[in-house]
Amino acid sequence: MLVSDADPWVMYRVFVAGLLYIYIPDTYRILAFSYMLSSLSFVLSFGLAFMQGSIVHHFFTYPVAVLVGTFVSQAVGEKPCEYPTLHVASTLMLAAAGFYGPLGYPLFMFPYVVLLLIAGMRRWAFVSGASMVLTGAMIPLHSPLVSLSAPVVVLFVYGWFEDIYHDTPLEIEV
Repeated sequence: MLVSDADPWVMYRVFVAGLLYIYIPDTYRILAFSYMLSSLSFVLSFGLAFMQGSIVHHFFTYPVAVLVGTFVSQAVGEKPCEYPTLHVASTLMLAAAGFYGPLGYPLFMFPYVVLLLIAGMRRWAFVSGASMVLTGAMIPLHSPLVSLSAPVVVLFVYGWFEDIYHDTPLEIEV
């Protein structure tokens, strides 16, 4: 399931959770909110055919995606913008692009990154944009595993150029 299913919601949950973490730096609160939404969508999927999803995604993959998003966001250490309500609300509405499957990536990626740049969140725009481009480039191999690993790979490369260890100062002398 983690390797064979082309589920776009995993990537969306990673970056929406990362953006929410910038404004609400509490991993447990964001994870609890995401878990409640996953449970609600799983219950609704019994009655609505277009919401059919796997129990593995609802109760394992999506919470792991939220944890990856908050971890990457915490490592990047972006500061929130001055208008969080408008920014978060407008970005969350872009998640509707997920109903278009893998073809919805450009519908989500371009407005998401543009809104981040307008808000002055250049570091998070770079990391999330590069991760989405990497995920989009791998559409033939796309799976939830790709969506979960692409942000970590981009963060690893980003860590070479930026100090992602904010609490530990660099000491030249040993």
